[in-house]
Amino acid sequence: MKKLWNRLIRMFSPGGSWFATLGESEFETQAIVLKKYPCPPATVFPDARIPASAITEVWTNSSPPALRMGEELLFVPAEKKAELLSFALLHNIPVTDRHSNWEWIAAPFLDTETTAEDLARYQDLLAQQGLDAAEVAQLRREIEAAMLAYNFDTMHWEWVSLGLWDVLVALQARYDPAEFAEFYWRAMAVELRQKS
Repeated sequence: MKKLWNRLIRMFSPGGSWFATLGESEFETQAIVLKKYPCPPATVFPDARIPASAITEVWTNSSPPALRMGEELLFVPAEKKAELLSFALLHNIPVTDRHSNWEWIAAPFLDTETTAEDLARYQDLLAQQGLDAAEVAQLRREIEAAMLAYNFDTMHWEWVSLGLWDVLVALQARYDPAEFAEFYWRAMAVELRQKS
């Protein structure tokens, strides 16, 4: 646990790791350019130009905002939310208003009381997306130590929402690069899962 805590502290210190920022996002007429994208498993790492035609959804209600390209969500800084929405509207890209599966999974690690009733409600919502109780319990066990260190040991103290981005930040500190790459794609699949 101490090793995990030390890695998280280094990540959030000045000059820390790649998760300290989301890099740069520029909006051209026909594409979004991501520079210094901080996540090595991502298909756009470290730089990419994403044509509008490759973007299938935009998630402006996630934190941070995201765009979907294939089976991957790519994040842009929160201050670019309005530009992302304008880009989506210009190119008729659907703006998704669905909730984050990871927010419901990571809810027990918020800096607030999570009651048994809350957990039951989250499980019902996750079941509607195809995530049964056993899978949710296994995911919570996998992320628990990292999420507790991320939210409390670093004094982040988030009490409203811990989503996919937060989970990726926390687990990057726990896993070696190969393990994290495997987790990254599993986490994407969980986030994008929904019943038809």
